[in-house]
Amino acid sequence: MPTVLKALLAGKLDGEMTRSPQTVEDLVTSVVLGACSYLPPRAALLPFLSEARTDDGQRLRDHLRDVERATLTFWPEWQAFTHADGTTEGDVAGGEPDAIVEFLHVDGRRSMLVVEAKVLSGKSSRPSNGPTVTDQLGKYWVHLLALARGASATPLGIVHLTSSVTLPSQEFTETLTELRAKGVADAPLYWLSWRHFAECVPGATDPLLLDVVTLLRDRWMLVQTRMGTWPTTVSRSEPWRFTPSWRWGSYRAAADWTFEEESP
Repeated sequence: MPTVLKALLAGKLDGEMTRSPQTVEDLVTSVVLGACSYLPPRAALLPFLSEARTDDGQRLRDHLRDVERATLTFWPEWQAFTHADGTTEGDVAGGEPDAIVEFLHVDGRRSMLVVEAKVLSGKSSRPSNGPTVTDQLGKYWVHLLALARGASATPLGIVHLTSSVTLPSQEFTETLTELRAKGVADAPLYWLSWRHFAECVPGATDPLLLDVVTLLRDRWMLVQTRMGTWPTTVSRSEPWRFTPSWRWGSYRAAADWTFEEESP
């Protein structure tokens, strides 16, 4: 992990960031969440996940206040199943979520959630006709219900981790619509952005964590978007334009905005 981080910080692997969306997502997940797996949970993982929120404003932090230990499992392979014994979930397609996080609470309780990470793309599968749950977030919820039941743990929900600056309400609505149509209990769907990470660990001193923050902030520009101060006065004769202040490989995205006076 540290060796890969140094290469990324030096720009030696920039070509990896222009490959397929899936490759980019796996790399960012491995670097950021992988680093969290080597640190005490309160150093980075819990502060980061605590920023996740639902479409109606509920925060994941309310379920994480008394967490004592956290364990991450990356890219488990889940097989499709039909009418699992003792459940009401019905049929579900297989899949490979980016991470399962299992929490041990101070009172001995266990809870679990799925983290599905995106950087350059949206959900990889959508709802379909028929009895099988196929929406990516929806099917992970069905699998999590079965996994948590087998582990005597509480299923907390799905964290949809993206590079965007706004919650993907339409994607969440699509997921819930399929689950309800197929008789599955609503999934608690949380949104979190990679842009939140650097601000969640402002006093970081661990070298590994500092490298991750530097990579997100200075190389990948995955930081919070801030609007600059609007000009005090704007003349009708002075045209202004917005320009994005950074470029990531062949992909462009909006970070801090700058004002430029455009020539007549």
